[in-house]
Amino acid sequence: MRFKLIPLVLISHALLAQGHIEDRLEFSQEASSYFSEELMLPSLPKNPHINNASKVKVEAFYCEESAIWTIVFHFPLSVTVKQQVFLNAFSLEFNQPLDSPDLVTVQDKIGTLVKRFSNGYNTLYIEWHNPQIYSVHAEEKKVILQIEPDFDAHLEENKDASLGLARWAYEVRDYNLAFEELAAIDMDYPNDKEARVLASSLEGQIPRWIRQVNILESLHQEYPHDEDVTTLLYQAFSPHSSFNQVERQIQRTVGLAIVQVYKFRKESLYKMSPFSVLYSGLDFQVWDGHISGIVDSSGNTVPFRGSRCRIALYLRKEWEDGNTLKTSIYDQEGAFGFGVEASTLVPALQGTFIASADWHRPLWEIFEALAFHGREDRFYLQLNSVTNCYLSWTLGSGMRRVGITGTPNGYTSVLVASNVILNAAIQNPLVGVSYSVDAEYVTSITTEISSAGTPFNPVPYTSFEFHTLRANIFYIYQDRWYITVYCGETFNRLGINSPTYGAEIRYAKPIPEGFEATLSGYRFPSTTVAGASATYLTGTLTFRF
Repeated sequence: MRFKLIPLVLISHALLAQGHIEDRLEFSQEASSYFSEELMLPSLPKNPHINNASKVKVEAFYCEESAIWTIVFHFPLSVTVKQQVFLNAFSLEFNQPLDSPDLVTVQDKIGTLVKRFSNGYNTLYIEWHNPQIYSVHAEEKKVILQIEPDFDAHLEENKDASLGLARWAYEVRDYNLAFEELAAIDMDYPNDKEARVLASSLEGQIPRWIRQVNILESLHQEYPHDEDVTTLLYQAFSPHSSFNQVERQIQRTVGLAIVQVYKFRKESLYKMSPFSVLYSGLDFQVWDGHISGIVDSSGNTVPFRGSRCRIALYLRKEWEDGNTLKTSIYDQEGAFGFGVEASTLVPALQGTFIASADWHRPLWEIFEALAFHGREDRFYLQLNSVTNCYLSWTLGSGMRRVGITGTPNGYTSVLVASNVILNAAIQNPLVGVSYSVDAEYVTSITTEISSAGTPFNPVPYTSFEFHTLRANIFYIYQDRWYITVYCGETFNRLGINSPTYGAEIRYAKPIPEGFEATLSGYRFPSTTVAGASATYLTGTLTFRF
């Protein structure tokens, strides 16, 4: 038998309480006040042979062709069921206990249809978001419940209907429509909790991480004991997704060198608890270089053609408060190193503070380091902040020591980096300007004598101080395509000035599942060769699961 539910009035948060006499399900006075008479569900006689410890298995399946959800209850003994229909809700009463942790999973799956599940000793009460058509069938130890949206039913223009439309728009990734519906809800129902939760999810998909966090943090302050809000806030900091990433990068310094880089990175969720997530990862890289002229250990200029392989294994732990810790082990063709990185949120700045330290980390960005198995010891501090949607900035500083085979202390330097981005008051396209400083000051460098008796530097590196001013445009097309274009000028206070420009196009199916494909290219002054420009072309493919 199929029943059609058409809402006459909305029951708001009808409370269910389990009675201790004959295990009967009784509605609270709050729910009863909506009806002309008290609602009491008849109880079926209990089976004395039921084991209260028995668990009921519940499964949920969805058919895309018919748009029907099928929920199957597997009981330990032969089951009978009684049902009762209410306004915008119905209840089922079984002849044995309904003890199943699967109900939480099922409710998550059909959350767009079901407003609330409430289960007592042997009863299940279901309240709808919108009108539904359902059928119930019992056979031996199994009860089958089928739910189908009633698309022909008249929807009252109210908050629930607008929220339902916004949720549907979110599911089909029509984010503009979802934001329009939420804006309309906010006018009639300011600071509505459900609308703000959905808005946070939308912001996270675009992605505008800081807006998502701001919404959830304000909700957490208002509802400090709401576990759902706490969980969403944690998930905003820690997307529970693993991924495989494949990248090919071609680097060219005009007239001097071509370097091809092949990267494979894999990360998997290793262990999860209510308060933290532990990821394990692998980062494998192959660098293939063709350099026209390089100085060898004897001081002679020779060409180089060869490849290098390196691998890094790491563990990364994230806590619900947003703090992270990452430890890595590096292997560069038999030479080992290790690194550690820690980050913590800085709520006052709406940002993150990151500290990292590496010992014998493989370093091949410098040509001599690529040819002669370079490595670096490095310590770096960085502070990132997103003040609002118009202003963000980064400030970093550190020091490093770079060495190669036979010269463990090729040079030491101090690093300084900062970046300020100002965006216009429009969301799409996002137009802005940025000013950045990228500098490295060599504090000491090793000098040796060649076989010809002339001095030379095994790692010939010079100081630079780049000041870059550029314009940026970021555009989102159909919520899947992300396009970035920028151009500007770099002024090197310690060398030659040069234009800088670049572009990136990325296709991304929203996380946690899906894939991303990125193609980018950019040009900027070389940090390794004075007066030269470096051009990078990169293609990246990432699978998330």
